[in-house]
Amino acid sequence: MSTKNKIIILTSIILIFMAGIAYFVIYPTLRDIQSISDSIKKERDDLETKYQRGQLLRQLVQDFEKVKNEKDKLNTIFIESGKELEFVTMLENLASKYNLDQEIKISTKDVNKESIISALPLDISLKGDYNQILRYLNEIEASSVYFNINNIDAKLDRPLIGTIIINLSGNVYNKKITGNDPNNISL
Repeated sequence: MSTKNKIIILTSIILIFMAGIAYFVIYPTLRDIQSISDSIKKERDDLETKYQRGQLLRQLVQDFEKVKNEKDKLNTIFIESGKELEFVTMLENLASKYNLDQEIKISTKDVNKESIISALPLDISLKGDYNQILRYLNEIEASSVYFNINNIDAKLDRPLIGTIIINLSGNVYNKKITGNDPNNISL
């Protein structure tokens, strides 16, 4: 055999050997590296999502703590279910304190029994001196119960004496007592 043929055969064997190494060693290794790279990318994306959820949860807990501190204040703006008479008595005492004639209409018939908080329509008619009515209104505004006035109607009853009539229409809010603590709305 000639040297040329020996070189060709030797070169062919080396090329076949290298192709075998590439096919049986390098190609599977590259496939494994790509698979590991995809797994790492998926795990990184999953960790990023979990981190963002953790940050959102941390912010949610901080916001909850801020609201939790305001819960006591929030509880005082409602009339507890069954204590509507105490609220009406407070209004009557105010009218008596300022020598005002007062008519109160509060309706509990439309209270949603399934809702924790319900709006109660409240109409108050006051008759008396302007300054006394203003003091009365200031005390209602300063009270802890929230009275959302939708309509105010005022007219002079006796212009020479200074008596006026004011009609207030709006809503107060009733809360159903929940849980073991009757003084708190559950958050």
